[in-house]
Amino acid sequence: MTSTYSPYLRLELMATGDQSGTWGTTTNTNLGTLLEQAICGVLSVAEGDTTLTLTANNGATDQARNMVLDFTGAMTAAHNVIVPTSPKIYLAKNSTTGGYAITVKTSGGTGVSIAAGTSQWVYCDGTNVVQGLVSSAGTLAVSGGGTGLTSGTSGGILGFTATGTLASSIALTASALVLGGGAGATPTPMASLGTTTTVLHGNAAGAPTFGAVNLAADVSGTLPIARGGTGSTTGAFTIVRTQVFTSSGTYTPNANMLYCIIECVGGGGGGGGTSGGTTQVNNAGGGGAGAYSCSVKTITDIGASKAVTIGAAGAAGSTGSNAGGSGGTSSVGSLVTAPGGVGAAGGGSSGGTGGAGGAAGTANVAAPGGSGQSSGGTPFAGTPIMPSGNGANSQFGSGGIGQRASGNAVNGSAGTGYGSGGGGGTSNGVVTTASGGAGTAGLVVITEYCSA
Repeated sequence: MTSTYSPYLRLELMATGDQSGTWGTTTNTNLGTLLEQAICGVLSVAEGDTTLTLTANNGATDQARNMVLDFTGAMTAAHNVIVPTSPKIYLAKNSTTGGYAITVKTSGGTGVSIAAGTSQWVYCDGTNVVQGLVSSAGTLAVSGGGTGLTSGTSGGILGFTATGTLASSIALTASALVLGGGAGATPTPMASLGTTTTVLHGNAAGAPTFGAVNLAADVSGTLPIARGGTGSTTGAFTIVRTQVFTSSGTYTPNANMLYCIIECVGGGGGGGGTSGGTTQVNNAGGGGAGAYSCSVKTITDIGASKAVTIGAAGAAGSTGSNAGGSGGTSSVGSLVTAPGGVGAAGGGSSGGTGGAGGAAGTANVAAPGGSGQSSGGTPFAGTPIMPSGNGANSQFGSGGIGQRASGNAVNGSAGTGYGSGGGGGTSNGVVTTASGGAGTAGLVVITEYCSA
């Protein structure tokens, strides 16, 4: 039978049963010679100053099977080098003299031009020879993925000064800001690093510069109170004005107000009433105080005006074991609120529970009111050893004082000032009942800080 040959490297393929006793020679040629040529063979080929067709032999050494082809000789014109139309990689080197390129191509296809003094990886795809990796003896151009430079400035950076042209900038100062150079120029560093007391100022007509902060030119807007400012552009306050509300109404701020402090206290709760008895001491507790709220507000917060509500006083617990009424909520719009205190429970021989203070309201500082004093009772009439409960004190008033009785009944005392609780009633050894003391109404105080 007849041997065949591989299509790409032209290795001899023996038929079954062929070359008995000599097949080893053919195998050694395939593996030890031809494959070595294809993988690592380096061949110097005289170009001959004409079109050169590389030899391509079946089962024997040739030119086209080598991996590296170094073309030599003098040339007076550019010429083609023809390779077989089978897939193959080549590293082609143009070592010819005369300065002319050679083009590695197939007989009927296109190829790759290799300048004198350069090397290129090329490969045949079965039809044409195309470019692989580029190797150059000179500077690798930008178009080939290089920089086109052989050196640069230490500490500099590269920049395009034209399409396809890179250049090195001057050395950039350590820690300096870098300024764009614009078209045709490389970046440059700023001359100044600035200081700890300067900031960078923009310049529409040129490079930015460092300089001290100019409050007139560099700062805009109004610094709010929450950030340490006044929230106003009209200057610091020079006059302090106060508006006090003991009844509901409308708060209209002074036209020159910058900011104000709003204080509210809710109404105080009433003291409890108590039952009587000939053989016992009956006591009731005191009413709770209204909550206290305080906030700082600007003219912007207030606007043209705000409704002011004064929390009503908690009613006194009526005669008998009756609870006192709760105080009302004081407020300035929805900005600041202060709930009222709770009325005390009705009393008897077991005493009475004081009313709770008003719950914390809405404010920068929101404090709940104090609770009224609870009081005990006794099933034994006689010496007035146990008084009724005191009403709770507020920030603006004193609670009603607890009462003592001896063979009589004494009504609880009313609170004084604003937002305080009423005291509880007491009855000792008589059937006569006693009422509690009334709480006091709330209060709103607005202190204005004005520019004029």
